[in-house]
Amino acid sequence: MGRLVTGATSSDDHMRALRQWLEDCPTNHPECCLTLSGSQVLQVESASLPTRCIEVTRGSDGARRVRIVETGQKRGKYITLSHRWTSSTAEISTTRRNYAERLTGGNFERLPRIFENTFDLAEMLGVPLVWIDSICIIQDSVEDWKNEAGKMAEYYQSSLFTVTGFETTTELGLFTAPERDIPKIGQTPLPGQGRDCKGVLLHCSR
Repeated sequence: MGRLVTGATSSDDHMRALRQWLEDCPTNHPECCLTLSGSQVLQVESASLPTRCIEVTRGSDGARRVRIVETGQKRGKYITLSHRWTSSTAEISTTRRNYAERLTGGNFERLPRIFENTFDLAEMLGVPLVWIDSICIIQDSVEDWKNEAGKMAEYYQSSLFTVTGFETTTELGLFTAPERDIPKIGQTPLPGQGRDCKGVLLHCSR
């Protein structure tokens, strides 16, 4: 149950809803702030950062700048992207050859749309850092994989949230067009719920 959010998924209405959920969850859903084992409380606003993150900023000319940063075990907040690996993933992955260049913001051309949209989302929410495994782990370094593979679960668990990309969203991106059949809404009563909740809106979507 909840309010119907309309328009494209990049709309102000969607962003307001997302911000509200992110503010509401730590306050009213304490179980969401626990580790999977339930033994520790997560501090997603000031988490221990991954070894590397992608820093998303704007230059003086207004253009977006992305670069890999070595975090030095600092604390902060970040979001993660879990994406579908395809045959073209190797072409955009970080390797020993392009690592130094990516530390200065180079060699980030032709990223999949879902990567770019995740950077868009980070900017909209004021989150400066993003972690993506294919970018933040040096893919052709056995030593780096050995160091980072065991930390990946912690990286996902400690992030503010994880963006999940499926087969279609990898190339089409996160932000979809508005629904055209939005009028197809029905309301059903909820007996016994009292005055505060008279019913629930159901939106039929393809």
